[in-house]
Amino acid sequence: MLPAAPWFVPVLLALDPATGSSLPVSYPPVGNVAGGPLGVIALTAGDGRLYAAFGGDNGFAAYDGASGMVLWTRAGATSGGRYGGPAALVFAGGKLLAGGQISTPAGDDALEQLDPVTGAVVGRPAVDGPVTGIATHGSTAYVLARSLWKLELSSGALKRLAATKFGTAVATDGTTVYVAGRVAAGGDVRIFALSAAQTTRTLRPLSDALVGGGVNVLASQSGRLLVGGYFGGLGGLKRLGLAAFDARTGALLPWRPSVQGGTVYALAGSGRTIYLAGQFSRVSGARRDGVAAVSALSTGKLLPWHPRLAFARASAVAVGTGRVFVAGLLKPYGAKPRTPLSHLLAFSTRTGKLAAFRPRIGEVNTLAVWHAALLAGGSGGVTAFRLSGDGHVRWRQAIGGGPVPLVFTFAAKGSTLYVGGRFERIAGQPRTNVAALALQRAGALLPFAPGVSQPVFALVMTDEGLVFGTIGGPTFRETQALGVISFAGDLLPWEMRLPPSDVALSPRDYGGALNVLVDQIVAVPRGLVARGDFAWIGPPDNPAPGGLVWLRQEVMVR
Repeated sequence: MLPAAPWFVPVLLALDPATGSSLPVSYPPVGNVAGGPLGVIALTAGDGRLYAAFGGDNGFAAYDGASGMVLWTRAGATSGGRYGGPAALVFAGGKLLAGGQISTPAGDDALEQLDPVTGAVVGRPAVDGPVTGIATHGSTAYVLARSLWKLELSSGALKRLAATKFGTAVATDGTTVYVAGRVAAGGDVRIFALSAAQTTRTLRPLSDALVGGGVNVLASQSGRLLVGGYFGGLGGLKRLGLAAFDARTGALLPWRPSVQGGTVYALAGSGRTIYLAGQFSRVSGARRDGVAAVSALSTGKLLPWHPRLAFARASAVAVGTGRVFVAGLLKPYGAKPRTPLSHLLAFSTRTGKLAAFRPRIGEVNTLAVWHAALLAGGSGGVTAFRLSGDGHVRWRQAIGGGPVPLVFTFAAKGSTLYVGGRFERIAGQPRTNVAALALQRAGALLPFAPGVSQPVFALVMTDEGLVFGTIGGPTFRETQALGVISFAGDLLPWEMRLPPSDVALSPRDYGGALNVLVDQIVAVPRGLVARGDFAWIGPPDNPAPGGLVWLRQEVMVR
């Protein structure tokens, strides 16, 4: 039985802006907050006061900013965050605005103007629906509800500027008003812009940039970093599923083939050709089902190479000796209706025709080519096939341990293959999530045994050693996202951790708890680029929105 006394106070803290340490000021909760976890959902400050909106039916409060003394409270429910919709609280021009879906004794109101001294309601501007954001500049407030509204704080004049449809956020610099919103339910979130002086009722897309897409794959190629996924813009410019950056400067390059009807999961470069694989239906306007080739030069024109697939959800691609190898769930065009999906196929680099390559293999997560061998990692461990022929197995090292042992990633140095995944044994010997095989000795297991406690989803070679990406969060009781293993097999002190609050920002859920995953890393001239499911990595000044982060080389100094 929980104690009757407040069990999670203080609800509000004051921090020293220079050191971040807590100041000896207490801001007591109001209403029923002490008996439940709803807490504070919006804050604003002005004229020496701190104003707070509380979740549930706990209303609002004003505090003396210096002493924490409660100056006034006001009943009313604000639906905020995961409890029903965003809420906004803004102090500007001597006025206090409260927005959300506010229930009061007088009924439901989406926007209220409160007297900052007493908390009394002095106005209810009639906007159309629950308020999801308020932005102010001087004596003007821009209120986002079902439409975008302009409110003059001095006179109370309210004007509808534009319809927004599913608006989520608003900001202004006084010259331009920026709005994020969806054009349709379930669609992508776009950023729009509107001149603050404009009188028309339409919003224009801001460089057609999309927010809410994602990057699935990274690849280094001739001084460039290639990215593939399911996005519509990067760097403020239109890019559909594919883009390239200068690997030294991070500048977005003009290379811009486009992918429609799906997403890109894998990329592989060979000379002047970039092969892409995933689950898509068209590339640069032409029919391509899950596999395609584009030029590595100029703007990335689509090449005539065209394998015929009736179904494709490809997860990995590799090139060697006149063949393009594709892993995933695949069905060749013309196969009988009951033909099972293949996990690994090969196509001619010249004609795109299906090769006589029919290996018997389960799930494949990663591919690599070494000399005359194709290396495949997945549910069966590590398997080496001949590059030519019909899929003859040269050697195989099985993995075991845990309910579903899997290999996720490879990294090679000379004739040594480093293997990362989720396993406790390989080749019958104890190895935890990372191992090393001797390729020149038919995949013989090497003594390298660092014993990484978390599953390893990404590996990359650096001068310091082997950098790995893993999963952190409540399910795995770890906050580590990146680490380094020396070539001798020792875990080095360098690491990147996740702030404790970040586990709530991850979009991926394992076993009922939110976790943060790094599942690909590539080396670039000035450090590393990592991608995965995260919004933050490392120190608090290193946010990584969209799951893509560039780590400078100096960060890796031990």
